[in-house]
Amino acid sequence: MSRVSEAERISAVTVMRRTVPTPFRAGLAAALVALAAGAGTSLAGPPKKTHSPVTLRLALMEPRFEPSAKIAEVFAARVKKISGGALVVKTDYVTSKSNAPIRTREAQLFALVRGGKVALAITPTSALEAQGVTSFEAIQAPFLITTQKAMDRVTAGRIAAQLESGLPSIGLSALGLVPDGLRRPFGRRKALASPSAFVGARIVARPSALTWALLRALGARPLDPRNQGDGVRGIRGIESSLARAADPAFHYFTAGDLAFFPDLDALVGNTSALQRLSAGQRSILIRAASSARAWAMSALTEKKARNAFCKARSTIVNAPASALRALRAKAAPVLAMMRRDLLTRSVMREIERMGASRGGVAPCSHKPKPPGDGGPTVDSVIPAGVYRSPTYTVQQLIDRGGDPPGATWNAGTYTLTTTADGYQTMHQDDPEYPQYTTTCETRKMYLSKGLVVLEQKGANNCAGNIEVAWKLVPNGIEFTRVVPNLPIQRAYFLNVVWQRVG
Repeated sequence: MSRVSEAERISAVTVMRRTVPTPFRAGLAAALVALAAGAGTSLAGPPKKTHSPVTLRLALMEPRFEPSAKIAEVFAARVKKISGGALVVKTDYVTSKSNAPIRTREAQLFALVRGGKVALAITPTSALEAQGVTSFEAIQAPFLITTQKAMDRVTAGRIAAQLESGLPSIGLSALGLVPDGLRRPFGRRKALASPSAFVGARIVARPSALTWALLRALGARPLDPRNQGDGVRGIRGIESSLARAADPAFHYFTAGDLAFFPDLDALVGNTSALQRLSAGQRSILIRAASSARAWAMSALTEKKARNAFCKARSTIVNAPASALRALRAKAAPVLAMMRRDLLTRSVMREIERMGASRGGVAPCSHKPKPPGDGGPTVDSVIPAGVYRSPTYTVQQLIDRGGDPPGATWNAGTYTLTTTADGYQTMHQDDPEYPQYTTTCETRKMYLSKGLVVLEQKGANNCAGNIEVAWKLVPNGIEFTRVVPNLPIQRAYFLNVVWQRVG
């Protein structure tokens, strides 16, 4: 019942690269700046009433607690403030509510904004490659941008204009780029901080051709748990950012001085729709995007993300300098491949001229957290029987406070089978996502500080102990305490009766 929540949102792609260079025209950046003064609107034309507010919809595919959603909300607030309420941006989470793979949700988002159904969107720049936009590829050059300072610098000025230059080819115009965080490798048992740690490692990675190319160059096996052909047994880590990996339900390990590349979000508008706005309205959107960028640079820092990650009782170490050099050497073929494209090569050179990008975040470590004191305890394991949990849908778990990825992994009905000699087996039946239906390995129950430990190991990523107290009731058992005491665990185990069915 403890699943890799980031994994839910990953989908596989085949590495595709352009082999024919695209010429770079120096004047394109200047032309883009002029074009980027626009923003989209879902209105068919300008408002008929002079003083009536204009409402623009902004689509995004991440839930409210993710960094890009926070950026979108700040952008909307800035638009309203700068315009005095005359221009309103309404954030639309329609694609974030879907439990489809991330590539599907990206396609849904672009269909909305490119088709003019919404005026604006915020998207990770890595998602644009699937739309045929390759101008952002330099951002994903391995180990080229690895610090907060360097990440912030490329979101404005000439480099940003060059990165955005591919957007008009798909009918979009840029409002601005915003730093979201640095992408890193996170291990489940130890930090992935040396070449040997990556060899043969199954690593859940976001659906990006360049990300997958880098992981393969390092010797890893990037995968998507939603693809049953990939399988999920033996996942060694994930590719994510500190802010997204700061989850108290999981203990991750990473190296503070090892970052792959930055995560940038692009605020974009439908070009045709923006042409129906006045120059003043377009200016407001540009100013609001710049303000959102400034907010992110102070609020979504690597230092703050590091503190949240460490507070969630995860671990940060320092990688040896020799290991960092060896990893960079293994990534060299990916860099060489990227440099075949003229624009990508040009932007990479400009980034290199900014100076060395070295640094990291401070280490932190924690001892395993024991079950908290207080609350009901027991002095024996669960008696022999077959017990069935209540059934929860994904939405019901979200309504109870669960995060959407974790809710997707853990929804359904659980059946606990215990034996007279003290063994237990947990089976999950998930009708919404049949691929997640699984039976964990049979494991011995044991007592630890007054709680029964239910180990979950096996295929389909059965992982993570649940510690419970229980009592007999006429029709089954009632769980009276659960560790970890998190929303999804509480839904199933805290003051909840599991019916005896056998």
